[in-house]
Amino acid sequence: MFNWCFIGAGKIADIVAKDMVESKINRVFSVWNRTYEKSIKFAEKYHAKVYKNVEEALNDPLVDGVYIALTNDLHFEYMKKCIEHHKPVLCEKPFTMNKKEAIEIFELAKKNAVYVSEAMWTWHNKCAYQVKDWLKDIGPIKEVECAFSFIGVSKEFAIERLINPNMLGGALLDIGVYGLRYSLELFGMPKKIRCSGDVSSGVDLNEEILFIYDEFTVKHSFAVDQDFGIYYRIKGERGFIDAPSFHATNEVILKKEKRVVIKDKNNLYETQFANVAKEIQDGLLESRIITKEKTILCMELMDECRRQMGLLFPKEK
Repeated sequence: MFNWCFIGAGKIADIVAKDMVESKINRVFSVWNRTYEKSIKFAEKYHAKVYKNVEEALNDPLVDGVYIALTNDLHFEYMKKCIEHHKPVLCEKPFTMNKKEAIEIFELAKKNAVYVSEAMWTWHNKCAYQVKDWLKDIGPIKEVECAFSFIGVSKEFAIERLINPNMLGGALLDIGVYGLRYSLELFGMPKKIRCSGDVSSGVDLNEEILFIYDEFTVKHSFAVDQDFGIYYRIKGERGFIDAPSFHATNEVILKKEKRVVIKDKNNLYETQFANVAKEIQDGLLESRIITKEKTILCMELMDECRRQMGLLFPKEK
């Protein structure tokens, strides 16, 4: 059994832990959260060990790997702590604030011979690779549309992490990262990028991002202040590919001469953790699935989008 220490005990940690309870490979071994009382509740729910400080968590010899599920602004800081304590790391997206930080983390990990990977669960999903494989079946690509949206900011309420620039809030780093990474994995780096968005009080509430390739354009639409759905659609000369809720889908659809539906019933979080545990046990320092090169390139793409929107976070000023 692979022992995971959870750094963070919020919503995403709880979702992951619920899946891990059923695992025969991984388990929630321990937890540390900045609010000790929150750690206690989380630990009681998942029968985990609790630490009063992060040093104690990272010095525990029984911990095989650390899963970081903190707010975006804390990823860089706590990945560094893990690496310095020689603990393998799986860190939630977005990996860091920008490309510069991502490179620093990977260089530090290499220096200390420590495994580090971004928790981009989408690409631990067989359905995503089915989409990639189908591209050749629909002929030359004509147009691509990606959307990811939900109402996390409104006049009535707002999720704190989305509206706080000090927490690296906004649509791009929270959900846009999924869409840009999807396009990057399918089509590679675009020739040009065009980005425009609605920036308010230091965060982006929505944006439209165009990836311009030689023969086609990918239109990305992201928003946390409106809801127009979650999907990835590809139109080719000979057919269409639909990936509803593409970031986490267990079903993708090919529409050609006939309609083909491919489903994957695997638990995506458990698949991700099983893959990462195997890579760590194999002695790898980098993920074969979520490569450091793609993580760095995705941060570069988001840096450029923020540059075009005139968006700098307080830590960058």
